[in-house]
Amino acid sequence: MDILLKRKITRGGFFVLICLSFLLLLPKVFAQSATLQQSLTLSPTSNIQSFDKGASSDGTVQVINQGSAAYDFSVYATPYSVSGEDYQQDFSPIPGAINIASWFNFPSATYHINPGQTVAVPYTINVPSTVLSGGYYGVIFAEIQNPQVVNGVTIKDRLGSIFYLTVNGPAVNQGSLLSWDTKPFQKPNLTGYVRVANTGTLHFSASVNATVKDMFGFTKLNFSSVKEVLPQTVRRIPIEWKNTPFMGLYKINGSVTYLGKTSTLGTKYVIVMSQLARYIIGGIAILLVLMLIIHEIAKYRRNKKKKKHGPNKKKKK
Repeated sequence: MDILLKRKITRGGFFVLICLSFLLLLPKVFAQSATLQQSLTLSPTSNIQSFDKGASSDGTVQVINQGSAAYDFSVYATPYSVSGEDYQQDFSPIPGAINIASWFNFPSATYHINPGQTVAVPYTINVPSTVLSGGYYGVIFAEIQNPQVVNGVTIKDRLGSIFYLTVNGPAVNQGSLLSWDTKPFQKPNLTGYVRVANTGTLHFSASVNATVKDMFGFTKLNFSSVKEVLPQTVRRIPIEWKNTPFMGLYKINGSVTYLGKTSTLGTKYVIVMSQLARYIIGGIAILLVLMLIIHEIAKYRRNKKKKKHGPNKKKKK
């Protein structure tokens, strides 16, 4: 009886501890769910415009709050440049280059936005009359002024709208497709890369289209992407099939259209195999090799045994 009583008390105490732990966690759970969320969306994400020297233009960008908390945000402009073929973005002024942030003007530097509200932020672009013709690039940023603190970490939210500006006049539109490459043996996701060079003085759009088919001819992916290529840069544009099956043999081809011409992406064959599939196939291969070795060893032993005993000889009468 004493042992049974102790067991019941022990189980009861364990149950009480679980209930207390759950009750202690409840305030944290409810506190997290009750936290007001800030949400910042900026539209459009890019803007392409052309100007004569000395011209100006008015426009707006839309700031949208889809969260549950109101906040103040600031707006400002920066220059825009890139480095490397993967287009690492830079918003700092380049020494010796024109900083077009000074071309942008805003009636106010800060705004307030409520949950579910959209605020249209007006801007004016003034192009100097002395500037050279060509391409100029900048960004309008919207940045939350009272950022959230989550688990002791301050989350600084800002989004930008890239402006591709052309100042009309003599210019060079020139570019080429440098390469089209994809590895023949890959892990998911299936990925290929197109490298496009801009050797002119103006940006241009490169439209990449690709089709992935399996070995039975069924289309598995229709890919399309449009990217801006800045002057005197090479841009590496990825073609990616997200959520690629863990194993398969595929063929991929397509085209790139830029500056009014189209270049064909020749057909390439790709074997996709996940790490798990590689382990399974590797395991099967090892098993087959072991079976072959065992078979050869057994065969060798049988032959050796036969040679040892020799053939049965007939006795002489």
